Amino acid sequence: RRVTALASAVGRPLATDRRGPLMRGGWLGRCARCRPARICCRRCRLHSVPHSHTLRVAFAGTPEFAAAALAAIHAAGWTIPLVLTQPDRPAGRGMKTAASPVKRFAEAHGLRVAQPPSLRVDGKYPAEAAAALELLRTTPYDVMVVAAYGLLLPQTVLDIAPHGCINIHASLLPRWRGAAPIHRAIEAGDTRS
Repeated sequence: RRVTALASAVGRPLATDRRGPLMRGGWLGRCARCRPARICCRRCRLHSVPHSHTLRVAFAGTPEFAAAALAAIHAAGWTIPLVLTQPDRPAGRGMKTAASPVKRFAEAHGLRVAQPPSLRVDGKYPAEAAAALELLRTTPYDVMVVAAYGLLLPQTVLDIAPHGCINIHASLLPRWRGAAPIHRAIEAGDTRS
């Protein structure tokens, strides 16, 4: 499944997957209940699927690239009930604790922020991971957008989102993977990424 576009304006698709393009009012394309034959519009009146609310997007990201994606989602007018980012870390010459760019944007716009050190209950921080999973389960959202979060998302996290998780990558996959896809694209002289 490949993400085709991130909307910066109302009416453009946020993403495309097997269900069709995701729009502000809901999924367009084939309905999960009436699969091969019928095509649904923004509201599936035949099956009483509630699509009357605006899209609620949980966001997970940490660096400046992710903050730009969060800003685009916020500017598009979608509701952002929760933002996940990595915990504050020492940075700079004085090694003072600094917030991530995503946290700074979220706090400046009054968005709820969580900073779990891990999301794996079998990992190094099981209590914090369990609390973060409970927060994800109790927060109402439709889809999770992930952009350079920096933590592994276990299958339990992927299964919580009703319409799944969408990963935004800084380069064309699978050409440049790893920690620095933008740097690798520049080094290779790519004109499109």
